[in-house]
Amino acid sequence: MAVLGIAVFRIVAETGAVVARRVVHAGTSEFELLEPAGTGPVQSYLEQWGEGLFAAGFSTNDVAALASRLASKGVRFTDEGGQLFIAPDQTPGLRMVISAEVARPMIG
Repeated sequence: MAVLGIAVFRIVAETGAVVARRVVHAGTSEFELLEPAGTGPVQSYLEQWGEGLFAAGFSTNDVAALASRLASKGVRFTDEGGQLFIAPDQTPGLRMVISAEVARPMIG
């Protein structure tokens, strides 16, 4: 992946988790590749839809302010550990995850 200027940053294997995550850095961004490791949302998605985009992640410098704005617009979400999770019935059909913005070094 060095030719593309991307690198696997970390592999996340949490005890009891139903998904394995590979976090990949590209430029100053990162994305995650998910693989089911048991029965759960990722496995259910694959069974229903096949391979494809499970969710989109975005970042903001003020998660609390964005949460207030979403709530004022009637968008339902859950807040887990400082991340906002928006279900596909609140968007045009795509799960969304909003995280705090993090400065990262340039890769590639």
